Amino acid sequence: MIDKIPLLAQGKDTGGRYGLAEVLMQPQSIAPPHIHEQADEAHYVLEGEVEYQHDEQTIVATAGTFMHFTRGQYHGYKNIGSKPAKILMWVTPAGGEQFFAEVG
Repeated sequence: MIDKIPLLAQGKDTGGRYGLAEVLMQPQSIAPPHIHEQADEAHYVLEGEVEYQHDEQTIVATAGTFMHFTRGQYHGYKNIGSKPAKILMWVTPAGGEQFFAEVG
């Protein structure tokens, strides 16, 4: 489960250049593998332990890890820790941040 997601910056605030959200993922919650055709996405792990599927790689990310997914790049992630994970997520161009608001 992903908790309510505060939007820190929206396209309307950035001239459409990017969106920024702070995501709180509960333990064992997952974002299934997917591809974005229209946007790049980047994650900065603030707290917790998140397992990323990044193309063919599996990466365990902890606080301070930065992940970047370009358009068309397969990725998914799961909070594998026993505590909530907190992640800053950037989307460029803006628009994708609205998805975070809707699912949260």
